[in-house]
Amino acid sequence: MSSQFIDTVMALAAAGIALYVIYQLAKGVVKLIAIVLLLALLYTGYLSYTGRKMPQSGAEIIQRLSNGAGVIREKGGDMIKKMFIDGAEKPRDTGPSSE
Repeated sequence: MSSQFIDTVMALAAAGIALYVIYQLAKGVVKLIAIVLLLALLYTGYLSYTGRKMPQSGAEIIQRLSNGAGVIREKGGDMIKKMFIDGAEKPRDTGPSSE
C-alpha cells in the first residue's frame, strides 16, 4: 500500500472522530439548554400560579433567593434544635415493652 493511501485513511478516521466528539459536545449543550429552559418555564408557571410578578433585574432575583435562604435557615435551625436539644431531654418511645 502506498503512503498516500494510508495518510488519506488516517485523515478520514481523524475527521470522523473529531466530528463524533463535536456531535457529543453539541448534544450535551442542547440538553443543558433544554433543562435550563424547562426550569425557567416551571418557575414562570409557579410565579403565575402564586400571583407574584416576574423579577426584572438580577439584583431582584438575588434578593429573592437570599430571602428564601434565610427562611429555610431559620426553619432548619428550629427543626435541628427540636431534634437534638429538645429530643435529648425526652426519652424516646421504643414501643411496647416486653415486661
